[in-house]
Amino acid sequence: MYGLHLKEHYARLHRSCRIMRIALPHTIDELVGITVDLLRKCGYREDAYIRPIAYKSSPLIGVRLHDLEDGFTVFAIPFGTYLDIDRGISCAVSSWRRTDDNAI
Repeated sequence: MYGLHLKEHYARLHRSCRIMRIALPHTIDELVGITVDLLRKCGYREDAYIRPIAYKSSPLIGVRLHDLEDGFTVFAIPFGTYLDIDRGISCAVSSWRRTDDNAI
């Protein structure tokens, strides 16, 4: 089983959660372990799509982000054939640049 850059993806999720004031209940290594355990339990023998979700789980609705409960879940589904590799693929390079997190 191979996970593509799991630690790096979860490190980025941790950084994004800090900006949104979401406290993840697990370390990066724990998140990697949870993901590997999930994939093993699912028993996939093919590519799989993994979606970790960190969110505000409080039933309160408002504009503030502090003092609200946080939640986390992760699920996986078989990815299947994403591209028709028999026909080939094409790509393009975009000039779009990400806005700095501090500018928002």
